[in-house]
Amino acid sequence: MPLLVAIDVPPDTLPEYAAAVAGSCNAALGEGSCTASAVAPGERPPTTLDPVDANVEPSEPPGTELEVTEPNAPARWIAVVRWDDVDYRTLRIELQPGFEQPPVETRVVAFTPADPPRQRWASAGLVVAALVSRRETIPRPPPFKPREPEPPIEPPPPESPQPLPPVQRPPRHPWARIDSGGLAGPGLDSGPARLGGLLRVSVVPGNVPLALQAGGRIAARGGQPTVRWVDGSLGMTVRIGRWRAPLAAELRAEGVMERVWFTADDPTRNLSEVAKRWRFGGRFATDAIVELSGPAAFFVGVEASILRPEVIISVGGDDIGSEPPVRWAGSTGLRVSF
Repeated sequence: MPLLVAIDVPPDTLPEYAAAVAGSCNAALGEGSCTASAVAPGERPPTTLDPVDANVEPSEPPGTELEVTEPNAPARWIAVVRWDDVDYRTLRIELQPGFEQPPVETRVVAFTPADPPRQRWASAGLVVAALVSRRETIPRPPPFKPREPEPPIEPPPPESPQPLPPVQRPPRHPWARIDSGGLAGPGLDSGPARLGGLLRVSVVPGNVPLALQAGGRIAARGGQPTVRWVDGSLGMTVRIGRWRAPLAAELRAEGVMERVWFTADDPTRNLSEVAKRWRFGGRFATDAIVELSGPAAFFVGVEASILRPEVIISVGGDDIGSEPPVRWAGSTGLRVSF
């Protein structure tokens, strides 16, 4: 078995103490792993198994004799054991990886006066064995091996650019709209219908379903008496649905100022009489919107008006019709948005 550690003890150490320190070290590391001898100043400590340590008196207990299994086998570690005080109560142990090498570890062991000398040296051998055992289990770094250069990585062939998908943007709300179309509804409480046209202009203040509007319309009724209606309005529209959606609905509320002309003719007497009247009130309507290509859209709606005062038409003292306070009408037309 190759020698593991050589223990350097002071020159005046008794052989039985040298045998004690070597015996306890061998008991911990295995027989033949440790040797101990005194070294004079200037001499080289033992680095091979030396049978001189076998000159131990037979009175030593079993296990303290040094077995020489491989003479001249070099020791991997040298443990220098020295007393730090004259009372032999403090023992310093330095572990070196070789002769004349700086110590890699140092331990100081303190004893009490009651500890017998041989027990102190046996304890020193156990400390040496613990230091060497821990060092022997520390993994040594693997030898450096230069890394082989990796082959160059060729870049992949360039791919043909793929067209980016179109960005889906929310529909932009219009900022202004113009409605033009026709309307139809009852004229008076009886008689021919009322027909006419309308024009509305609305402004969208923001990306909210709301528009402010102003409009005007003109309508007429044939027969006797002849009636013409001209009105102007201001109001607000609330949209149900997204701007630019294919189908949507709108609710309108507006204030109305209307001027009505009544004309009655008597062909037998070649007479004609005209009466005028202002009426005020409100109008409520709902429209269905169908978006066409580009900025155009088609609308159709129904409305109800509440106007005061009520007008009763009399000719020659006979009541021939009246303009009721509540009336309805339908409208349709084309819208252009900007």
